[in-house]
Amino acid sequence: MEDAIGEAKRILGLAGTEAVRVVRDHYDPETQTVRPNTVFRAAASVTARAARPAVLRRNLAASLVFSLVVIGLGTALTWLRS
Repeated sequence: MEDAIGEAKRILGLAGTEAVRVVRDHYDPETQTVRPNTVFRAAASVTARAARPAVLRRNLAASLVFSLVVIGLGTALTWLRS
């Protein structure tokens, strides 16, 4: 059970995960029914959910700027050599 809760906490930290739930089924032999029991439930905080896309956008923007700088430097060097 501790492994399942640990895995749920790990998954909660992944981008795109909003909530996790660990369920344990309880079987009643007299009625022959299965009833789910929630053992662990958690939701990502609002700030964590909002911060993840911003970080991705920032990394994408930085990568794009770096690429443009490298292309610009390459072009400038090519012009200077010719």
